[in-house]
Amino acid sequence: MDGILVVDSHGQRIITNQRLLTMWRVPQEIRNQKNDEALLQYVAGNTKNPGQFLAKVMYLYDHQDETSRDEIEFKDGMVLDRYSSPVIGGDGKYYGRIWTFRDITDHKRAEDALRESEQRLADIIDFLPDATFALDKEAKVIAWNRAMEEMTGVDRNDMIGQGDHEYTIPFYGERRQQLLDLLDKDDKEIVSNYQYVHRKGNTLYAETFTPALQGGKGAYVWATAGPIFNSRGIE
Repeated sequence: MDGILVVDSHGQRIITNQRLLTMWRVPQEIRNQKNDEALLQYVAGNTKNPGQFLAKVMYLYDHQDETSRDEIEFKDGMVLDRYSSPVIGGDGKYYGRIWTFRDITDHKRAEDALRESEQRLADIIDFLPDATFALDKEAKVIAWNRAMEEMTGVDRNDMIGQGDHEYTIPFYGERRQQLLDLLDKDDKEIVSNYQYVHRKGNTLYAETFTPALQGGKGAYVWATAGPIFNSRGIE
């Protein structure tokens, strides 16, 4: 899977495997050269940031004891994971440096697609007309939309990441259980905390009075709570 390059202390290529040559589409005239300079310049010219690429290589050649791992982006969209370490003999002598390169383009594209999907979901939640917030499995706030900011007067930056029922204080003036905590509870226990409770599948609907809203005047709120499942049906 990995492209492998080993360069000795004099800048001569000792090992250049076929995977590396194919991955970089190295021209035949450069493949035949033992000195690493031509290959180095050729590859650098295909990266998005040649100066940064070359500077890292030169730095590692000048610092023989160091190892390094980073990612390199190419102009054609390819992304490689680059790892380098010194080649040290049993006698402790420095013989050169080994470089390994792994193509992680598909992985990075999948990460980008997931990130874009998560951002789209966040944008949808943010612009919902109803005040909406979401908790992760550790009961920490992961979404607090604009309508929720307007209803409670609490900025999302002050609420995202909060747990321990911090999100109930803007409604009740104290930490307490709320509808999400009662999803798996008996309906009798829910009725003791909320009015007009209705359950439909995994979703709870209820009405309650929230004394801390509207500057302490209080307000009646119709609330809906339900779990979030991924594509595999896992909560």
